[in-house]
Amino acid sequence: MANGATYVSPRPAIKLKGAPNDDMVTSLLDIAVRAPEGGMASAEIRMVNWGTQPSAPVNFLFNTVAIGDKIEIAFGLAQQKTVFSGEVTAIEERYGDGVPQIVLLAEDALHRLARHRVSRAFVQQSPNSIVQTLASDAGLQADAKLSDTPGDYNQLNESDLHFLRRLAARYAVTPRVTSSTLTCRKRETLPAPVTLDAGDTLKRLRIIADVTRQPLQAVVSGQDLTAGTPITATGSTLMVPASGPTAASLLRGLGWDGAETFVGPAPATQTEATDYASAAFDGQGRRFLHGDLVCGGNPDVTVGAAVSLTGVSPRLTGVYAVVACAHLFDESAGYQTYARIERADSG
Repeated sequence: MANGATYVSPRPAIKLKGAPNDDMVTSLLDIAVRAPEGGMASAEIRMVNWGTQPSAPVNFLFNTVAIGDKIEIAFGLAQQKTVFSGEVTAIEERYGDGVPQIVLLAEDALHRLARHRVSRAFVQQSPNSIVQTLASDAGLQADAKLSDTPGDYNQLNESDLHFLRRLAARYAVTPRVTSSTLTCRKRETLPAPVTLDAGDTLKRLRIIADVTRQPLQAVVSGQDLTAGTPITATGSTLMVPASGPTAASLLRGLGWDGAETFVGPAPATQTEATDYASAAFDGQGRRFLHGDLVCGGNPDVTVGAAVSLTGVSPRLTGVYAVVACAHLFDESAGYQTYARIERADSG
């Protein structure tokens, strides 16, 4: 490399039960870390399962790895950054295609919520306090910012994860786990973006500006059972203000109709109706521009991060939120990052 720079391997760093595991890194064939839009990140690690260890004969290398072991995966050349932390939930062994292989499947701590199914009622509790309860039951901390307004919520023979997703969806939020914290927050100002250029760092990019499912305003209706009166609220404001033309402003300029009624969930108070309408409009509006990209491996491109696209047309230039990602490594392609991105306005 030029200027006497030393070569740094793009292979990930792997920790098992909190300790670096060089055998895993050396034996690695490929790895896939995926954080989908629906939450619950997963990792699949395929390795050669045959070799030598200090003071031991040639044997299976990973006999001591067990279901339940904590595993962490980090990428980065100058500075390692953790892209996955979870627990081994399945172990697969493969034979007949050369040397023995082992595949470790792991999921983040949301899998614990998926394992607990129950029926219960949360009476006059706020969504934020409910998230706190669900996190505590799973041995996690909570970072919740949905609503402090108390209400009645029923969990009907469903897992904690399904109930949590259903609760968070009212506010256009996807629950995720970061380290040991259950995060369930409305979208706020995006962090400093990672710059990706179409003529340099980006390998592939596809973006669509689409008004097909975009509302001019979101309408939510319900019934206040205590007062016996109907409830109606409208939402037409993005949680993160846009600086350029939005789908709603484009629709108004075209003179196209676009008020949309969202039928569920039904609010029980005016405050809930206002929250649901605002979330419904934001959840659609922030996807005016959306698509996916592939770039050279970059551990800073994670869910909740932002990317700034350059080298593209003025219509697409700007900052996008990352809503899903995957970090992939194999011997032939090296380290690559895939991401789904979205943005509320065009350039």
